[in-house]
Amino acid sequence: MKKIDLEMEKAFIDYLVETMKERNLSSLEVTRTFEDEKRLKIKICNSNYFPAQKESIITSNYSPVSKEEFIVKNNPSNSTFSVNTIKSPMVGTVYLSPSPEEPAFIHVGKKINKGDTILIIEAMKTMNQIPSSIEGTVKEILVNNESPVEFDTPLVIIE
Repeated sequence: MKKIDLEMEKAFIDYLVETMKERNLSSLEVTRTFEDEKRLKIKICNSNYFPAQKESIITSNYSPVSKEEFIVKNNPSNSTFSVNTIKSPMVGTVYLSPSPEEPAFIHVGKKINKGDTILIIEAMKTMNQIPSSIEGTVKEILVNNESPVEFDTPLVIIE
């Protein structure tokens, strides 16, 4: 690669990093093919990724008779959480129910026991059931269904 090409690639990588920051992306992968058929593959992972703070409503149809709505908030990790906060033990994708057709494991107001499954985190194509480490009532669900989480991300507040 020529020195000019190398400088252009460095500038391109800087552009990609800035784009990731501006759009709050967790990772980005780009493959470039040059005139001489050589390829350059760039993969950038953002270890400081936090989903944008917003409030959304998840509507679930559990049976033909009932329809429930849950308000779920994404909170950045710099907030203070009590000892009654269950945090993610791994990096992955959160699923609030065992399958799209089934009801969520938990909802606000539900009483849970120590060891009850509260959600699933998919990591490396493996579905990991996450048990409650404490007993109590679900006060707040801090993640959305199918959202990415990092290690130690607060998931649920129990009171």
